Amino acid sequence: MGSSEGILFVEKISSEDGIDFMDLDRQKKINLKNNIYNLARRPKGNLLKAEKIFLAKTDTGLHVFTGSLNYFSVNKKLADYEEERKKLLTKKEEKIGNRYNGDLKKFGDDFKLFKLYSSYFRGYSNLSEVKLADFKKILKDIKGQEKAKFLQGVCDIEFEDLKDKYPLFQFSQKKFFKEFQKYSRLLSFRKGNKGIAKKRGSLIDYQNGYCQTSKYKELVKLYEKVAKDLGAINARLKAIENIIDNIRKLQYWLVFVQIDKKIKLLAIPKSGNLENLRQASNFLIENNKGEGEIKILSLNSFTLKALNKLLFREDSSFRRDLSQEINHEELEEMKTRYLKSRSNQAKLSDTELVEFYQRVLRSNYAQKNLKV
Repeated sequence: MGSSEGILFVEKISSEDGIDFMDLDRQKKINLKNNIYNLARRPKGNLLKAEKIFLAKTDTGLHVFTGSLNYFSVNKKLADYEEERKKLLTKKEEKIGNRYNGDLKKFGDDFKLFKLYSSYFRGYSNLSEVKLADFKKILKDIKGQEKAKFLQGVCDIEFEDLKDKYPLFQFSQKKFFKEFQKYSRLLSFRKGNKGIAKKRGSLIDYQNGYCQTSKYKELVKLYEKVAKDLGAINARLKAIENIIDNIRKLQYWLVFVQIDKKIKLLAIPKSGNLENLRQASNFLIENNKGEGEIKILSLNSFTLKALNKLLFREDSSFRRDLSQEINHEELEEMKTRYLKSRSNQAKLSDTELVEFYQRVLRSNYAQKNLKV
């Protein structure tokens, strides 16, 4: 028995299900069952042996402390990220107001989303009061549940009754509805027929480019837009929470120490680490017992992400001090355009951005403070 089979074996017989090997072929099932019966005579000793042999490599070691070689990572301010986290949580709970009015108008005067589907909007007196996170869920429910109702009743309805009974599924022409109805009736007799299901679905699936139910198409597009907006907030929130977690875990700034030809890792306490580095350096020099020359090697790194933070963060002291060389109004205008471009509210070409970066990095202030 190989190590992978051994791990499977140990995990299987240790589980509550015990002898459940139905996912294996018949011969392997028989072999493993025989092994179980043999082990049953001396279970404890053999299980412990199997655990040592097959599971020893899964040990992840003992956590001693968390540190980083990156000085900027160690010096991230917890308060900044906690404040951003609060803003993102508030954003999720914001009312949609008139944010999606342009999209809702596409449904036409005869389609009033809130009125027709008021049962989905329980607890809200009007559409503008709906919270963003709730709006996504409501649209998903309408999209899924109304489609299910339509598919269930489509075989026994007339084209003329669609507007009142299934307003989302008003077909552009009667012939397309009859075609859809024909496929639905065929599926009631040939359940699971993928070919027929695909033909039927193509008539209301807007991604195929010839969707015949325009209001359902607009609802799906609106749902995708809302889901994207909420997803962007959730993704950023998750990233911020990971950063906060890492900031709390980080205890040390790590630097390499070269003593003669040996290189060791030195952990500098996070608080006041530049001062602590000087103290550590003096301590090593004072306690050098003829071990040779001592060098402390720290790593300098500078990324585009770090540059964007220096230039475009709201409270950036770097941007403030850079205004001694680059016009303050120009810096603020570029910050506004950059932030709006991230949410598709403004256009900022890559060429413009690269030229701006070059000007900044060539400035005397950047050369002096960023060591680039």
